[in-house]
Amino acid sequence: MDGAPPTNRRLRGYVFTPNLALIAGFAAVFVLMGMVVVVGLTTMAAINERLELIVHNHNVKRSLVNSMFLSARERVYGLQKMIVLNDPFERDAESMHLDSHAARFATSRQQLLAMDLSAEERDILDKQGELAAIAVPLQRKVAELIILDREEEASEYLLGNAIPTQEQILGLLGRLRDIQEDATRTASDEALKAHQQAQVVMGGLGSGAGILALVIASLTVRRAVRAEAALSREKERAEVTLHSIGDGVITVGTEERVEYLNPVAEQLTGWSAQEAVGRPVSEVFSVIDERTREPILAATGSTRPDGCGLGAVLVRSDGGEIAIEHTLSELPDAHGGSVIVFRDVSEMRALAEQLDHQARHDALTGLVNRRELERRLGQAVDGAHLDGAQHVLCYMDLDRFKVVNDTCGHQAGDELLRQLTRELKSHVRGSDVLARLGGDEFAVLLEGCPPQKAQQIAEAMRQAVHNFQFLWEEKGFTVGISIGLVPISADSGTLTDVLAAADAACYAAKDGGRNRVHLWSPADGYAAGTSANWSERLRRGLDEGLFRLAAQPLTALGADDGVLRSEVYLRLDEAGRELLPLTFLPAAERLKLMPEIDLWVLQRLIALLRNGEIADGLYSVNLSSQSICSETFTAQALAAVRQSGLPPGRICFEFTETTAIANLSQVRRFIEALRVAGCRFTLDDFGNGLSSFCYLKSLSIDSLKIGGSVVRTLMQDPVNAAMVESITRISHLLGIRTVAKSVEGQETLERLGTLGVDFAQGYGVSPPRPLPH
Repeated sequence: MDGAPPTNRRLRGYVFTPNLALIAGFAAVFVLMGMVVVVGLTTMAAINERLELIVHNHNVKRSLVNSMFLSARERVYGLQKMIVLNDPFERDAESMHLDSHAARFATSRQQLLAMDLSAEERDILDKQGELAAIAVPLQRKVAELIILDREEEASEYLLGNAIPTQEQILGLLGRLRDIQEDATRTASDEALKAHQQAQVVMGGLGSGAGILALVIASLTVRRAVRAEAALSREKERAEVTLHSIGDGVITVGTEERVEYLNPVAEQLTGWSAQEAVGRPVSEVFSVIDERTREPILAATGSTRPDGCGLGAVLVRSDGGEIAIEHTLSELPDAHGGSVIVFRDVSEMRALAEQLDHQARHDALTGLVNRRELERRLGQAVDGAHLDGAQHVLCYMDLDRFKVVNDTCGHQAGDELLRQLTRELKSHVRGSDVLARLGGDEFAVLLEGCPPQKAQQIAEAMRQAVHNFQFLWEEKGFTVGISIGLVPISADSGTLTDVLAAADAACYAAKDGGRNRVHLWSPADGYAAGTSANWSERLRRGLDEGLFRLAAQPLTALGADDGVLRSEVYLRLDEAGRELLPLTFLPAAERLKLMPEIDLWVLQRLIALLRNGEIADGLYSVNLSSQSICSETFTAQALAAVRQSGLPPGRICFEFTETTAIANLSQVRRFIEALRVAGCRFTLDDFGNGLSSFCYLKSLSIDSLKIGGSVVRTLMQDPVNAAMVESITRISHLLGIRTVAKSVEGQETLERLGTLGVDFAQGYGVSPPRPLPH
């Protein structure tokens, strides 16, 4: 019995049999299989759920960020288009389009804020919100300026304020996109690690049972098939996405050869995907700098991943060129290679160039403006200091331009400026810089030019303007130009000093009689009107009695009635230096001080006559348009004459033909008001470009003065002689006496007598003489 094999064994009361062990083994196998199934399904479900959630959140966030990015960028493009649009309806349509982008931007931002965001994402959105609070008012300001037709100011505001702020916002949105990509890659890596851990657990459990291994293998195969199908679907979705986006995309392998082009990249490069794949990227994506024409992308590694490719030009396969912006991003080391994303910015760059041109040039004449001239002049001054180069600045101011503006309107004045621009261009060299500074002021920077040559060029320009005849609506006008020249050398001062000297030289040319060229010298000093406060100086002249009077007698050419006739001139005495009217009267007109100055002249003249300090006679006082149009001055002048106690006919008021035409109704009222006090009236500068008799019948004047430009050439120009004779005859028919101005010689004096002119005035007859003060 002891040697018999045991059929069972007892262990603590339990009996184990082979059947039981088999059952236990099957049970263990089934338990292991159940554990493998449960662990596998649970793990895979968690991984899939997490991946789907990450993909969903990433797609939603990326869509919202892209919507914000495109809306922000389109607002800037819209503002740039509004500047160059001339049609108000098109501007309104573009403005409504901008508002829709703003609403879309705000909606996308609110949806993004409602999602589960990281601290960094919320911090970026907070910063973006702060910048948006700055950018939106700036963009609205640009739109308002555009609607008000202030394109140049809108352009400067857009380039200097709105675009830099918007670029910061776009940079923040770009960081949000990068965060989404980084988060996706991180989640994918974590999901991959979890998947690997699950496989280890499943493999460990499966190693205990063959059947379980078969089941796991079956499940794994099934899972692989589903994963491959999902991967194929994702690949197809990615290809559809790359085909539908508006940017060109090129993927490059580790050997810097093209692996993929989307349709936009095919269209922009001119290469088909079939032709491009396998070729070097520098051959397919050939990019050069638009200024230097040097290659930018010789190899993918030569372009910074963060570079925007500004100023880049893509050379197509057919040789054509397209302005682009591009970025290059290196792929993770596990994959290698890189991705190039680029887009066509030809329209945007053309708009930017147009805005830059408008900011540097005068809209009316096409010449460079004051700001651009000062920039180039600063370079010339610096160059003269460094290498001793020699340049000359010409500062030019038109004479009698206001006559055209006041008589025919600003449209005629604008056309005159355009025609004179063409005249001036024909007399400057190709290397010279001709600029319009504003109004009727021009300047020329003559680079590499000695003073003697500059004087010849300036004189040619002066003569061309002097000979130019401007016709507008059957009226003829002539203008002059006063030119101040300033040499620029190593001894010149700063840019401010050069400009002040140019202004001083131009003032000197005007003081010398206008329509002439004056070369600046240190003795000229700097322009009094630019460095001092004219308001204070003129006010001091009135308060302290620094103004002086002079009188120029008229000479009778026919029958002499024995009445002394004189024209009163004004001077300003500053520390013994006597300033002529052309020096300070323009400033007085700008400061609206002419009525006070004219009243001072009238009151001073009356005091001299009443006190017997000057000879009894008829004295003419020149009046500005400001005084004649002022009801206050009219009342003050009438009171001064009535209270003077002088016999009637001692005071004559003189005003220019330009003032009479531009302010005809006000001139009539003034004449009617002062005529009752016995005053007389003279029309000055008649015939200087206008020669119209129509309005003379409506003005109750006693005499008119024929302009000096006609009288000076009387002996050389038969037409001018005929004009003088015609003016005299018609004036006599109207009961008006005539006075010839600017008479400088005996021969002219005698000729005027034969033409019937009543009186002559000028330095050749009698110069002005100072009156007591």
